[in-house]
Amino acid sequence: LPPAANASEQAGPEVDVMAVEAVYRAILETYNPNLLAVLARSCIALLEGMSGHYEDATCQGWLPALLVLLQSPLNGEATFADTLLPRLYRVVLGIPTPSKFVLIEWLGRFPAELFGARFVRAGQRYITQRLRAGHKPHDSLIVLAARVLALFHAANEKNQLAPYQEFCNAELSKALSLKEEYMRWVQLQQEDSKKKANAFVSFCQTPFLLTPETKTLILQGEANLQKHHVARMNMAAAPFSAQPNGGLLDLRVCRERIREDALQQIMRRPQDLKKPLRVKFVSEGVEEEAVDEGGVTKEFFQLLVRAIFDTRFGMFTYDDETRTFWFSLSLMAADPVQAELEFQLVGIVLGLAIYNHVILDVHFPRVVYKKLKNAPLVFSDLEDTLPTVAAGLKQLLDYEGDVENDICRTFEVEYECLGERKTHVLVPGGEHVPVTEANRELFVELYTRWALQEQIQRPFSAFASGFLQVCGGPALSLFRYEELELLVCGLPHLDFVALQQVTRYDGGYNPTHPTMVKLWEVVHEFDMDQKKRFLFFITGCDRAPVGGLGTLQLIVQRSGPDADRLPTAHTCFNALLLPEYNTRAKLRNHLLLAIENAEGFGLR
Repeated sequence: LPPAANASEQAGPEVDVMAVEAVYRAILETYNPNLLAVLARSCIALLEGMSGHYEDATCQGWLPALLVLLQSPLNGEATFADTLLPRLYRVVLGIPTPSKFVLIEWLGRFPAELFGARFVRAGQRYITQRLRAGHKPHDSLIVLAARVLALFHAANEKNQLAPYQEFCNAELSKALSLKEEYMRWVQLQQEDSKKKANAFVSFCQTPFLLTPETKTLILQGEANLQKHHVARMNMAAAPFSAQPNGGLLDLRVCRERIREDALQQIMRRPQDLKKPLRVKFVSEGVEEEAVDEGGVTKEFFQLLVRAIFDTRFGMFTYDDETRTFWFSLSLMAADPVQAELEFQLVGIVLGLAIYNHVILDVHFPRVVYKKLKNAPLVFSDLEDTLPTVAAGLKQLLDYEGDVENDICRTFEVEYECLGERKTHVLVPGGEHVPVTEANRELFVELYTRWALQEQIQRPFSAFASGFLQVCGGPALSLFRYEELELLVCGLPHLDFVALQQVTRYDGGYNPTHPTMVKLWEVVHEFDMDQKKRFLFFITGCDRAPVGGLGTLQLIVQRSGPDADRLPTAHTCFNALLLPEYNTRAKLRNHLLLAIENAEGFGLR
């Protein structure tokens, strides 16, 4: 959108929002249906007049009145919404583009509660009600509401008035044919920019309406399409290829050398990264017997991530305060070529995990995901990433004395690399430029940019190139950086009540079977560490997928009568094989023994 025409439009409308709200509230509190009907008819008459005079939708014209109509509480009432909202939304979309930009600026100045209630939730409620009435997602009025919500979303992105989750519509997400939405969206990307700007063919154009779970399914669908494409290409080339298993990315790794083995094999086969992954562990030169149906792959990622983030290798530093890892400069300074390969491998590993539907135990600060999505960085990102550094800069900003003579800083930064003190100037000749009260905000801005971007540019660029090498398809653009973090790491919150509600039973077990009653009593009594071990034992991951544990398909299968053998698990199927233990104590003891000795044993 172009910038607003003049400064007065940027400043906001001459509308007293709270006075308008007081009038609407007074009308509602009369509890007079006839008065509400009169108000609705008046709004409709005004909208019909506006629809014929879009050239007057300016600050000096009727644009402020449109803002008053958008604020009406009748828009959220089922009795009036079906009549009012289509007319209102058509007018909103009919105004000229510069006026839309002005409207976005004005909407961003509303109080947060009014913005959420009158704009976002009214539109969401309208979409949901039409879907429940039997209308299809691409019903013209649902699309109309989605396009207006896009304007509200633009205002929210600039001012953060409502949580981004409020824009997600679960009802709409469930009603979509994801393959059709994706294919229409991809085809639209091939069109010229004018058609892309005006056509609405897919709800992938309004990704803020889609739940993270829905976006994950689209990403997985895209990955499957790419795998099928690669498989077809391999079949066509098979008569001319001497390589066995050409349709797979086969990795043979030793547990003790997992980082080195993975790096060597992945870097030798960059063209195979989009193939289905199959892992074989090698011990003393002999392949382990386990067949990789998903469980071995999960264990591979767990062990590889643990090795990569071992601070002894010098790739990452660990911050005890934030409990996150950050890019180290040591390896890059010692061996730049090898370091770039190593950081590229980390990015590839994250991409492969997403591509193969595996959640990782990775602890990056959120700014890493913001950088992957090219989101703008701010001082709060430094506070989250390097809190000690940020605290010092905050003290500088808040200092009330003589900044230049008391603080005695220049536009030069000192840091340590491989035990040596190094310096970096933030501006040309920065070592001679003192920090003063007048320029301290500029100093903090430049320091933040250097710490989060320039200082780690080489390792992060290698990391990002590896990630995008695997996950650089269109579907990644649907995700916010917060959702991308969930996609990689899963949810740390574990709702075992939700897991119990969706668990399936086999082999004679059912939800009310005495052994199952004992099992869930034991699991709910576990502390958080034991619950994570239990989850890891069955799924190969101690975090919940996007959408929570309620979206996980856990299976508990009877594996015979009471016995002294331990429970086992098929992590590839999220299945727990549990004997019918006679006592609760025996079940608890055997289950604890199994989950505490799971790694490399009992996982199939």
